[in-house]
Amino acid sequence: MTVLEKFGAFSVLCASVYLIAISVFPVMYNLTGEFEKNDFIFNAILLLIGTGSLFGSIQFIKKSILFEQLLDLGFEKGIYARLEPILNDIVESQVSMNDVASQLKYMNTNIDRLQKRSHNPGAGLVDVREEIFRFLRLVLLINVSLAVFIYLLRAYGTIIPYAMAMLFVLWWAEITFEFRMWKNSWVWAWVFVPVLTIPITTILADLLYGDA
Repeated sequence: MTVLEKFGAFSVLCASVYLIAISVFPVMYNLTGEFEKNDFIFNAILLLIGTGSLFGSIQFIKKSILFEQLLDLGFEKGIYARLEPILNDIVESQVSMNDVASQLKYMNTNIDRLQKRSHNPGAGLVDVREEIFRFLRLVLLINVSLAVFIYLLRAYGTIIPYAMAMLFVLWWAEITFEFRMWKNSWVWAWVFVPVLTIPITTILADLLYGDA
């Protein structure tokens, strides 16, 4: 019961006791002594009202206490038994959410570390696109070289020195690009010397030994 309900039950109980107390003695006096009809009827009515109020207030208090006990027992055995699986699911969901939160925290920590490493000048991160481009360049250059060598095995004449010079220039460009050596002057000497010497020596060889 609430505080107001308890106060109301206590007030009815006190009022009923008061009505019984002020009416029982006049009724007994009218029955044992001088009988006055109006006084007897009035006090008898007050006695009946007080007795009924006392009985009703006692029954109300008993039923309220019994109802609270039954409610607690019914909640424990009925409602709680039905809610227990739902509560267990909620607890398991909370545990799963905590696990997910832990995993997200771990991922955020790793992302923060990667960001710090990317901003660090000394950190060397691998560029996947650059590695793929490097691999494709090497594969293409190797295939071209193999194709030229296979062709040269069956070819004759002055094309052979020029084809070898072309392969030399291609591999020189790949190595220079790979190691970023474009600004080194001595690197350019490696490409100009074969390009200039091979055609000249080929022409001279044809002039000197071509007729023979």
